[in-house]
Amino acid sequence: MLRAVRWACLTIGALALARPAAAAPFIIGNAGDPRCIAALDMAAQAFRSTSFDMSWPIREAADRVMRIVVQQSDADTSGGRTITTDPAHFDTIKRTLRDDYAVDIEWGKRQPSGKRLAVVAWPHGWQGDMYTVHLLPSGTTIDDFAGQLTASMARTDTPIDPLLGDNRWTPPLIILDGRSDSYWLVDVGEPYDILPDWKVIVLSGGKATTPCRIGFGYSKTSGLAAMPIAVRQLAAALYEALGPGENEGTLQPTARTRLAVERGWANADLRPWALAEPYNTRAEVDHGLVNWAKANPKRAALLRRIKLLYPEAELALTHHYASRPDQQASAPSLGRQMLDNMFRSYFTFSKKSPPDQ
Repeated sequence: MLRAVRWACLTIGALALARPAAAAPFIIGNAGDPRCIAALDMAAQAFRSTSFDMSWPIREAADRVMRIVVQQSDADTSGGRTITTDPAHFDTIKRTLRDDYAVDIEWGKRQPSGKRLAVVAWPHGWQGDMYTVHLLPSGTTIDDFAGQLTASMARTDTPIDPLLGDNRWTPPLIILDGRSDSYWLVDVGEPYDILPDWKVIVLSGGKATTPCRIGFGYSKTSGLAAMPIAVRQLAAALYEALGPGENEGTLQPTARTRLAVERGWANADLRPWALAEPYNTRAEVDHGLVNWAKANPKRAALLRRIKLLYPEAELALTHHYASRPDQQASAPSLGRQMLDNMFRSYFTFSKKSPPDQ
């Protein structure tokens, strides 16, 4: 009887949180602009993909008149040099600036409207490269530009204003409009952003304007906030087990885990087909948590609470997906798979000591 009542309550809660239709990208702004239409097409493809992070891969729009000429080349940008350019539109030029600091400059070969595009990859060691995009006046030579970059590093009164702001971790997405023979850009956000809007930037008359953005429906009420209370209670316990992550140096593993978890819950809500496989198997996580809780009464009590909350959270998540028309058919397996994936995402344990068989 109690089981039936709990089942009914979970179903009602899930229905209250359900969306009337499947989430999908949408245009905010000038819906008639051909660049906005093309950006929406590209965003829809990225949204429907199984890629955990929508910044890669990004496919060209169905309208082949819009061709990508600069984009990110790999999902993992930590190794640096993760930008690819169309050689018909950009030359790659290496320049050494002050203190033997070398950069790669993607130098635009053409100058529509009397302006030249240049993209600079700034190496930052193990973290990868950062990028700036510049719209340069006609007549600017590569040596002139390298001198300006050197001056900007020295913090002199020679400013260089990048189109997308200061150094960005995400490589730029630059598209050629074959109809107008002009370039435009899409700012897809940074790695620390959660399902950010894509900002369309049009270059016209030597100026940059933004006719629209592409939204994905993420807000303060999305992600974990949209999940049933049983799921949120389990997530709170897992967050507590993850710990504060203080004094972890530049690697910041706990902060990185929290970000990945937040992005995971966003996908679980809006695009649950897009999962990132956690580092550890379920057996490894269970084994690691047992060792973590040994000889520590507070941790042991928290682990018992996690184990108690887990079945209720899985049931609630299954009902949550069953209440959504686009997920009904796969709800039982999806709820189980999603919660297992998210559970493992909170932890990273060494694989040197395999769990007991």
